Amino acid sequence: MSLSLRKVFESPLRVAVPMIQRDYAHGRPEAREVRERFLAALQAALEQADDDPRGPLDLDFVYGSRTPAEEFSPLDGQQRLTTLFLLHWYLALRDGEVSDFRSWATMPVRDNPDRQESAFSYDVRPSSKDFFDALVMADIDLDELLPTLADPNDGLSRTLCDRPWFYRSWLNDPTVRSCLAVLDAIHLRFGGSQGLYRRLVHPDRPAITFQFLDLREFGLTDDLYIKMNARGKPLTDFETFKASFQQHVHEARGDETLSLGGGELPAALYVATKFDTTWCDLFWEFRGDGTNADLQTMNAIRAVALAGWVTDSKKLNDSEVLATLERLRTGEITSYYDFADAGCLSAQFVRSLIELFDQWSSDEGKPGSGLGDTRYYDEEKAFRYILETAHRRPRGGPTYGEWVEFVGWCRYLLSDLHLDGLGEWMRVVVNLGRNTIFNRHTEFRGALQGMEKLLASGGSLLQHLAEDGEVAGFNRQQIREERLKAQLLLRDSKWRPLLEEAETHGYFVGQIEFLLSFSGVLEHWLASNRSCDWSDDDDAAFREAFQLALRRAQAMFRGGSSPGLTDMPEYLWERALLCEGHYLLAKGSNHGFLTDSDRDLGWKRLLRSDLNDTLPQNKRALLRRLFTNIDPDDVEASLRARIAAGVSDDPTDDVGLPGWRAHLVEFPDLIDYCGKRQIRIDHGHTVYLLTKRRRHGRHKCLFTSHVARRIRPLIEAGELKPFSSVDEYDWKTDSVEPDIRINAGNNFCQLEFIEGVYEFQLTESLVSDDGRKLWRVAPDEVVDEVRAVAERIRG
Repeated sequence: MSLSLRKVFESPLRVAVPMIQRDYAHGRPEAREVRERFLAALQAALEQADDDPRGPLDLDFVYGSRTPAEEFSPLDGQQRLTTLFLLHWYLALRDGEVSDFRSWATMPVRDNPDRQESAFSYDVRPSSKDFFDALVMADIDLDELLPTLADPNDGLSRTLCDRPWFYRSWLNDPTVRSCLAVLDAIHLRFGGSQGLYRRLVHPDRPAITFQFLDLREFGLTDDLYIKMNARGKPLTDFETFKASFQQHVHEARGDETLSLGGGELPAALYVATKFDTTWCDLFWEFRGDGTNADLQTMNAIRAVALAGWVTDSKKLNDSEVLATLERLRTGEITSYYDFADAGCLSAQFVRSLIELFDQWSSDEGKPGSGLGDTRYYDEEKAFRYILETAHRRPRGGPTYGEWVEFVGWCRYLLSDLHLDGLGEWMRVVVNLGRNTIFNRHTEFRGALQGMEKLLASGGSLLQHLAEDGEVAGFNRQQIREERLKAQLLLRDSKWRPLLEEAETHGYFVGQIEFLLSFSGVLEHWLASNRSCDWSDDDDAAFREAFQLALRRAQAMFRGGSSPGLTDMPEYLWERALLCEGHYLLAKGSNHGFLTDSDRDLGWKRLLRSDLNDTLPQNKRALLRRLFTNIDPDDVEASLRARIAAGVSDDPTDDVGLPGWRAHLVEFPDLIDYCGKRQIRIDHGHTVYLLTKRRRHGRHKCLFTSHVARRIRPLIEAGELKPFSSVDEYDWKTDSVEPDIRINAGNNFCQLEFIEGVYEFQLTESLVSDDGRKLWRVAPDEVVDEVRAVAERIRG
């Protein structure tokens, strides 16, 4: 029933906010945005023409319970009711209509009919009720207010507090303080108005109305609202969102009804009821330790908006779309008005929120119940993560990739596709998302758009991929891989357990093109015009080769909770690969031995290779060559055998420094010295071993350090007398070349590596008159030259 506030009290009916409710909050400092926007909406409604086609401002549902004593106890809408009541009081004073206001806003005191009290009151605290009783009977001249002091807008509240009937103790009541603040805000906004009171109380065309609902008529009880936040706490972003969102739903969904409890409820009341019942239960169940349930609910609302933003924002320009997308992702949109200003509250958003929240709060749709198989995507874990972290910015929240996966999950749940296909959908989305690098929001938007087009393609997802259907927004190489895997899955079901075992390995996470290459499948597919049109015997042979490659890969890389390269002593993996060739990847001026997680210098990058660059392809081919020598049942023995076989020629090794790989293979402690697993290759000049990522950290020369290791055993065996020891020098500057010194008492022989050759320099006392103080020696002669120097000195 649509009523003005005056019509409610003329029933006659007393309105009393019950004790279970919170204090009045519109006047709190943190509610300033809510207060100002609400008053602005009321002002706009009051100042519009009588015949304005928009009609009255509908403040949505105010619902509660009518008691036998003809008292209405509001369970939702108390904030709007209180502000509206204060506005009536103020405008009655402004327009000289106080008598009319009191005729319906006051009632005889029950035990003293000769006295009048306010028909609107709070049972939360006695002081709140006393304040409203005094306020409605107060005579205030709005043109003769006390002068303001610190705050230029507090004249009305100061005047009220100065009246004899006002008890100073009332200022301890949060509701009274809030009322005074709202009255000051009303005076500031409506101080120059005239004739607006009659627009409020017009019997036929009131400017402001609301839907007055008695919950008992719907078979609902007050127990639904026991879960409401304890009174006295500040309004959260969620509470202010919920109050405004109900009005928005009423405007967006009109007279639409939704089924609940065997009956039909208006959409806005349905949303309000759900927020306080099953949806509330959902977020309480999933709340994390120390996490506010209201905050988590807002994170879920923001996630729903983000999930639909790309499709909801087609009329906006690129900059607007991207700006809002990034604000949603980083948690900057926090209130209802943020959502409204950003244009997120579309009709589609309302539908999506209701549908997703209903699914998630149902037994059959609860996060974790849809997929069953969590190897690709753990719905429950991802849902908890979004609820707990989506508000964190700029770091600590979900990454672009994590948002892509979550949005992909939401979009499928909102689609008309059968839930049985969710597993296949998430397998592809996770494979694409986790193996695409997102550096900026434009790439993020591209992935969301790509998923939407993929979802809208209809039919079989595998068929769409296999038939070269449109896929955009993700790494092209991963898209190619998904097309090949789709064809294999459609060709023979025997491929599925093999592919899924490989894809769900903790380190590969869907990126298994290297296995398809090592087993010969990729090359044959490319040579066959991207077709798996080969014989059944060939297919069986490919599966067998793929399985062997997978076993070797599983031996090399561990999965589990800390995925990465399987531990081996003495850097056996690195040294065996160096025997095959120059496998190190470049990053800036450095080359890396590869780590588990580095994006540019990681094993994953070597496995991925590069679609358009032959150099990474050649480096991955080195791993393929090593794989042919790996026995997955005795990996360590296989690696030691490969190292013992020596360093192979590598035509792609363009460093121009013969022997550098062999030096690292011969002495694994040279690799161990590199604290960040990186070296600096100065082509044709030298190779530096780095403790940090730059030469400003301590660093050595690979070649001189190698010589030190070759001659140290000779010195210890007494074969290089008078040399008695060798020292290695590392430096923190690039202005001095790292060197070694071979010591003979107080004298020494200094050795540096310059432009591919060794430079020797001896102190004068170690050299006869015809000896050389400085000379250059080729790398393959250096140890022999040191031996010759020792013999010459002894002679």
